[in-house]
Amino acid sequence: MMNLIVPDIISSDNKRQLRFPGFAYDIEIIDLTNQQVLHQRTDYGGDNTSGTFTENEDVVIYLTVCKHGYIPPIIKIWDLKNDTFDEIVTPHSTQHLYLPVAYHKVMRRLVIADFIGGISTYNVQTREIMWYKESPEDSNVHHIIFLAFSECGDKVAALQKDKLTVYDFTTGKIRLSTPLMDEYSTCEFQEEDLYIHVNHPEKETIRVCCKDIIF
Repeated sequence: MMNLIVPDIISSDNKRQLRFPGFAYDIEIIDLTNQQVLHQRTDYGGDNTSGTFTENEDVVIYLTVCKHGYIPPIIKIWDLKNDTFDEIVTPHSTQHLYLPVAYHKVMRRLVIADFIGGISTYNVQTREIMWYKESPEDSNVHHIIFLAFSECGDKVAALQKDKLTVYDFTTGKIRLSTPLMDEYSTCEFQEEDLYIHVNHPEKETIRVCCKDIIF
């Protein structure tokens, strides 16, 4: 069984939560101190699932996917103040409702992945897709479970069932790939990006050394 953990989408100050009631059309931002709904919209473009807060408290990002496969997943950049949004159409397939997301607030960079091995990166400021890597043929063992940015935003770690891969954000070049002997659920750069901690709530954390990554 895949060790997927769908994370709560909480703002950096732990005061707001982005949520999608019932994995359907509604998107809400609530005040965690009193559970009051601060912002709400209904988006009938598909099922609204994963997302992230940004460096701007008036802007959030979420993904809309079509479970029927009519359109590819779309990145929605929601301006809360004006209740408007921009869109970036992704090259991913729609075989799964939930797509892992990571966002780097300082560099305004976004990476998303899917459960058949596809991964793509975006410059949110310019609304530009940087690169996309398609799923491998044998995709059943290459589900991308979790994504993480390095501290400076130049590297992206992608955790899969059987391996951990580090990509160059700008070029998509693989900088590190290491097999995993067990399944884990999350990963994060630590110790000034010298190590990646690979975690699971019921397993001992392992440390993957990144010292030999050459740019």
